[in-house]
Amino acid sequence: MACFQNNSLIAAKMLIDVFSKKHNDEFNLFLAPLERIALVRMCMNIKSLMKWNFDFEQFYDILSEVPNLKIEVFWTLHVLSIFPFDTYLIKLKSPNILNLLKRNLCSLFLMDIEGDAPEFFQMSILSHFIRKTFNGTGEEIEKVYASVIRDFLEELFSSRKEDISTGRMKTLYSLWKCGLIEIDAFHEFCVSALYQFVKEPYSTVMEAYDLQENFISTAYKLWLAQFENCLLIKNPEVFTFLIDTLSTLVPYEKNVAILKVGLEKPFSVPSSCQSIYNDYIVLLKTRINDLEPQVQPEDLINKLLLMYQDTGRIPSYVMEASLMRKHYFVNEFLPVLLSPRIIPAIPDIRERFIDELHRIGKIPNVILQKYKTLCSQEKQKLLKN
Repeated sequence: MACFQNNSLIAAKMLIDVFSKKHNDEFNLFLAPLERIALVRMCMNIKSLMKWNFDFEQFYDILSEVPNLKIEVFWTLHVLSIFPFDTYLIKLKSPNILNLLKRNLCSLFLMDIEGDAPEFFQMSILSHFIRKTFNGTGEEIEKVYASVIRDFLEELFSSRKEDISTGRMKTLYSLWKCGLIEIDAFHEFCVSALYQFVKEPYSTVMEAYDLQENFISTAYKLWLAQFENCLLIKNPEVFTFLIDTLSTLVPYEKNVAILKVGLEKPFSVPSSCQSIYNDYIVLLKTRINDLEPQVQPEDLINKLLLMYQDTGRIPSYVMEASLMRKHYFVNEFLPVLLSPRIIPAIPDIRERFIDELHRIGKIPNVILQKYKTLCSQEKQKLLKN
């Protein structure tokens, strides 16, 4: 029995003697390179001890009561199948140790990190927590993971703009690209993060932009869709705050797909907020037009003429351009449409299109008359030749 106890005690004592140091909290996150090598070697020795007469519960209980073991030590034990992280969290009976762990994890998730090993450790443990929080198994351990993620989001959104650097958010940006978590779990995390933003009125616009631009875009459509039946958003003050925030983001948004989501998912707009919402829609459409590849006017006109021929109606693009992009419509679109030519005796589709635009007031009389005069001159030139 002494041997049965000694192996687990020896293994625990090895870790505590080397890696339990009286440092400040901020130093309890990462190991030095030489410490990391020593830990892996020690873990190989511990795995050998575990093959025979090893009291796992005793080993787990001893380590769970040590307040100053670095997080990377526990994560390495988890990765090497020595001490599962789930078990570690369950074993934490001291509220003080659990709160210290939460603080250290939040600091870890928001920290600027350099170096491949620390970056991989940071990304791996954050993706593990997101996956465990949102995998939907209903296990009790999910509540522990969820509390850490909740604390992380609260700290993230209570930060000021100057505290959120690109490096600090780098791991979050990388989660989607590296594929370390499942798409459903990541979507749930994104939705949770965006709801947290809406709840925190002191969040800055720049923080919201960081979220939308860099790691929330994949869940944007899902997030907006959930507002359709949201009672909170029917409050005029909340709705105004949301639309003001989204409107401020529009000039910085470079992803046309995200902008178009705002048009695809109309809100249930409080009657007193219709004007601000209409302004938001105009802003979205203008930004989309600015970002989309510009089609040469003649190519665009040919497509519009085909649409007009098929439907007999002026395409909505022309109507919107005449209102929202008036400078382009008057100085680029109309001059190409009204290029001088020999008008057929029987009006063709282009001429009927021009006449219809004039009839509904989109082509001023003076511009149309100038076009007719130039076309007549073209005809005279042809006759002379």
